[in-house]
Formats: sequence, structure tokens, C-alpha cells
Amino acid sequence: MRFIFSKYVLLMVLVGLSISLFGLGKLKTNADYRVYFDKTDALLQNDEELGRQYSHLDSLLVILEAKQDTLLKLEFVELYDSLQEQLYKTKYVKRVDSFFEFFDNEASIETQLDGIKDNRSQAELLQQLQDNPRSNHLVNDDGRFGLIDVGVQFPGVNTANELKYFMLELRSVVNSHLSTVESMAVHYSGTLALNEAYIDVVRNDLTLFVPLLILIFVVTLFAFFRSWGVCFLLIANAFLSALGAFGVAGWMGWELAAINAFTPIIIMSLNIATAMHIVMSYFGFVADGAPKPEAMAKSIEFNFTALTLSKLTTGVGFLLLWFCPSPPVQVVGFTVAIGMLLSYLLCLSTLRIVLPKITLSSKNAKNNIDRFSLLALGQQVLEHYRKLVLISVMILLFSLATISQLQVNDNVYEYFPKQHSFRQGIELVDEQFDGSIRLFYSIESSSDFGILEPEYTKSVLEFTAWLRQQDDVARIDDALSHAAKQGIDLISVKSFLEKNPPEILGLDQFITENYDAIKITVFLKELTARELLAFDMQAREWLDANTDSTNYVGGVGPNILFAQLGERNAKSMFFTMILALILIALITGFLMRSFSAAFIGLVCNLFPVIVVFAVWTIVGGYISLGSAMVMGMIMGIIVDDTLHLLLKFPRNDVSSSNDILWLFEKVSPAIVITSITLSAGLFVGVFSDFRPIFELSLLSLSIIMVAMLSDLVLLPTLMKSMKFNRI
Repeated sequence: MRFIFSKYVLLMVLVGLSISLFGLGKLKTNADYRVYFDKTDALLQNDEELGRQYSHLDSLLVILEAKQDTLLKLEFVELYDSLQEQLYKTKYVKRVDSFFEFFDNEASIETQLDGIKDNRSQAELLQQLQDNPRSNHLVNDDGRFGLIDVGVQFPGVNTANELKYFMLELRSVVNSHLSTVESMAVHYSGTLALNEAYIDVVRNDLTLFVPLLILIFVVTLFAFFRSWGVCFLLIANAFLSALGAFGVAGWMGWELAAINAFTPIIIMSLNIATAMHIVMSYFGFVADGAPKPEAMAKSIEFNFTALTLSKLTTGVGFLLLWFCPSPPVQVVGFTVAIGMLLSYLLCLSTLRIVLPKITLSSKNAKNNIDRFSLLALGQQVLEHYRKLVLISVMILLFSLATISQLQVNDNVYEYFPKQHSFRQGIELVDEQFDGSIRLFYSIESSSDFGILEPEYTKSVLEFTAWLRQQDDVARIDDALSHAAKQGIDLISVKSFLEKNPPEILGLDQFITENYDAIKITVFLKELTARELLAFDMQAREWLDANTDSTNYVGGVGPNILFAQLGERNAKSMFFTMILALILIALITGFLMRSFSAAFIGLVCNLFPVIVVFAVWTIVGGYISLGSAMVMGMIMGIIVDDTLHLLLKFPRNDVSSSNDILWLFEKVSPAIVITSITLSAGLFVGVFSDFRPIFELSLLSLSIIMVAMLSDLVLLPTLMKSMKFNRI
């Protein structure tokens, strides 16, 4: 044991930390929404395969808004031409589709707009745009809003830097053209706007989180201990743990996404919270008159088993996030587990050596201990333990009935608040155009040029006709429907198509290179994740029943990818929570060789999760990326205090109420302080603009506070009812 606490171990820990910190320079941020999916994920592979087949480009929608009148004015003609020309010259841009390039080819834009003097002429031109199948989705009904769809392809070396550089340059181009037009506004939407929103939320959150977290910890810790030295020692240890964990992540080559911005907060909060037991015990022994070095040694001995197991269970709890199908969530689990290991080593080295050197008198230590006395609460709990057990059972039964109504619903666009510029762009697309939700289906034929066969054509047209009959469909976009509307007989142009690949004809977004498959794009109205999955299921059932000889791929697209990920994520995190509960019960029961200990640990850790998610259901919450993560990780957090209570229960042949009161005097104050400190640290996430982090923070701190009440009320009443004892 002495070797564990030697100065040589401290030196080894500091050297290891120094090496890990060099990994910070290797950290990479991935701005692509696809980072949330495993590369071997069949859904993602289908999405990427369609991208390769149909020359898919990442899309940025530039939405022009005329504040007065319409966008179809003569004075805008030169501006439109110059803007499109400059957009094509922008780095990474491969394609530009805009509403103003689809006028009648028989006359120039200038000719068509020349002489427009009244709204009627503009209305005729608007009607012409809306009659053109290639432009009718790029301009809204009254001509006040128009779309410019910019197709972009990045080299993929550093997506975050590439995207920020591109968006900066593109905005510069757009602003330079529109800065003199006061009657026109610009909004942005599309995949690239989504990816940029991810980058912005990470940077904004980190800028907010770090200073706010340090401020909260300084205020909270000073209020508890009235010692600047203790405050800064605990914060420094926590900060080193977080930096070291991310340094290891850098050495491992893990990519960071928006959800990872909250990981340092989790590591630092857990670090400080678990160190509280050592600090509070140290203060207690100093208050009893022990010299500071001896008090520190006694505190380590008193907490060593519980501290070791709590760090182990917390680390294992987060490692169980490996079962999550989303890589960034897995990175959260691995990084926090590494942070817990570093935190454990720092508690046994830095904290042990430095804490006794901080000025602390026996009187000041006693004053701190007396301020957190919970003996009165313990006496009330034991006096009314039967009523409290009955109330707890009633709350649990009600919560179980309520939580059965909880549903999975994950909308990637709702990750951002309504005032966010990306969300406003999405709402404009939903309100003024065909909607922001898109599903892609690839209908394959059996041979090259198979899309020209009458049987294949008939099958695809029947499918698109069925789609148009669905209430949720706003528009269908596919090459065969366009050809049918224009009365083109595909067989008659086969010889022409044989000489010209789709890329030459500008059809590579709709038809495969060998003319053996066609992509159908379905534009949908606003749907929840569950409704979107139900629609896709109906579409695939129709295809299965009506296209026996035709293969298909779909539906794919960002919305349905996240909807399906949400369902799988919820299932995996529920499995992780149950597995963590079982492991906690087994570990507790094995260590204490007590069935009652296993049962108490199981109930006291399950109770707060069920109660909080029941309330979440009542207020209209649902299971999404953030709330599912809570289920997967929270057991590793709240089990710590339960273990401290169970493992520190006095060893007697027969337990008594005095033993339980001893817990309220010696152990429970640290539990209150750890819970408050941990919740205060996680509270910073409530200010995040990223909904998963907001939900993760709010639900986690709520469960932690309910878990504190469970440990202070439910656990002692169960001990009293079951005549719990340790032999």
C-alpha cells in the first residue's frame, strides 16, 4: 500500500500525463454529420453507395428572399449572372443550380425581363418558372423566395477546416453581390449548413463551458470548504484529468463531434465529485485532532476500497457505451473511462501529497463538518421509515406506468434552437418550398440501358404515382416522370443515349452511368422520426409487393439515417443500462456477500432513473441521442455514492439504528456535497444550443439529485426494513 502512495508514483503519473498532453495536437474534429454512423453501418453504406452511383455532392442551399415585391426584377439580372459566375469559381464548388437559370431558352433573361413594368408581367414570368419541371422547386409560389443549390466536393483531409474555409469564402461572394441590395436577404440550409452548425455549436459551447465551469466550481468548492487552496487543488486535478484523457484520444486518432464537447465537463465534474469523499473524511479526521499527514493517511485508508470500486464501476459504466452504434458516443465512453483512471491516480498521488500541505486548523475543519451534519434528517428518516417505503413504492409504480408511454423520436434538425440561423433556414425550406426532409430510392434494372425497357418504366411510374397519392409527400423528382410529362419515348432515343453518358447530358444526379438504375427523390412534409420510419416502411412494402423483378436501395438520406440511428441507439442504451444494473448488483453482492446489499443497490440506482424519465415523459420529452446517452452512462455515475454507503456500513453481528445514524454522520455529508458539485458541473450543459447536450445535462443532473435523495431516504429505509448488516 505504501508504494501506491509514494512520491515515485506521483512522478510516474506526472510523466505519463505530460506524454499524453502531446496528443492534444493530434485531435481532429469531423464536421460531417456522417461521423455519427459507424463506417460499417449498412444504412450509411447504402447512402454512400447511392452517392457514388449518382455523383452525389454535398449540398448548400442559398435562400434568397425579396423583402418587397419579388426576386424577378430587371435590376437583379446582372447581379444573378455575376453571382452564379463567381459561385462556380469558388473553391470546391462543382455544380450550381439556381432558379434564375431556368428561363425559356428561346429568349435571354434580359429579353424576358425587359419591359416588365407591373406585377402581372412578373407573375407571368413566375408562372413560366413554375411550369418548368427543372425549376419549379427552386422558386416559391409568390416569387419572394428563390433557391440556389450549390453542389460541393471536399478532398476530405480535414473536413472541419475545409468547410469553414469554404463557408467563409462563399458568404464573402454572396455578401459582396447582395450588400447593395437592401430589399434582399440571404439564408442558408442544406447538408453543409447542418455540418457548419455542428462546428459552431462545438466552438460556442467550449467557449462558454470552460470559464463557466471553473466559475461554478470555484464558488461551490469555496462555499463548502472556505479554502482557496482546496478549491484550486481539486480544480487543477480535474483539469489535468480532462486534458490527459483528450491527449490519449488524440494519440488514438479518435475523431471528435459536437456531442464530444461535453466530455471534459463530465470528466472534471466526476473527478471533483469522487475526490470529495477523501476531502470530507480528511476534514473529519483533522477535526477530531489528528495531525494532517495522519488524517490524510486515515482518509485514504477509510475511502480506498469504495474509491477504487467507484472509479472502477464509473469507468466500466462509461465503457459500456461501446455498445452504442454511434462512434462519437463510443468516444465519450472511452475518453471518460481514461479520465477516471487518471483521476484515480491523481487522487492517490497529487491529492494525497498536496492536500496536507494546505493550511487547515482543527477548528476550521470542525466548523466545516458541523455545517453539513445530517443527524436530524437521519432520525426523521428512521422514525417514518415505513411511510417512506410505502411512498417510494407508490412513486415507483406510478413512474413505471408513465414511462411505458415514452417514445423514440430523433430529428437531427431539432438539435438546434429555433433562433439558430440553420434552424431558421430549415423552416424557410419547409414553409416556402417542398420541405427539408428528403428520401432517396434507387430502382435498379437487370441490365445496362435497362431503364429504357417498357416493363421497368411501367414499374417505376407506378411507384411514383403511388408516392404522389400519399398525404405526406410534397413532391417527387425523377427522370422518368420528367420524360413522361414531356412525351419522350425513351426507346426512340436509345441510340442517342448510347453515345452520351448521363454526365454529358447533366443527368448524372438522376441516372447511373450505364443507364441501369434511376434515383427517385421524395420530398416530404414535416414528419416526426417515427412517422418518417413508418412512411419508409410503407414505401418498401409497396416495392416488395409490386416490383418482383426489380431490385431497389432505399430509403436513405440524413433524416431517416438519424431516425433509424435513434431507435437502435435507444435499444442499445437500454440494454447497456440493464447490463450495468446487473453488474452493479453482482459486484455489490459479491463484495459484501449479501443478497440484501445487491437488492438495495439495484433498487436505489434504478429508482432515480425511472422517476426522472417518467417526469420527462409527462413534460413531452422523448428518447433521442442525448436522452439515450443518459440511460447508457448514468449508472456508472450514481452507483458511486451507493457503494460508499454500503461498503462503509459498520461491521456488526447485528445492525442497529445507530449504525444507520453513523452513516448520516460520517458518510452522507460527502454524498450531499458530491451530488451538488457534480450537478453544478453538469448544469453548464443546460446553456448549450445543441439539444443532445442540453438533454444529456438536464436529465443527468436531475437523476443525480434524485439519486442523492434515494441514497439519503430510500437506502436507509430499506436497510431498516431488511435489518441490513455486514459481518
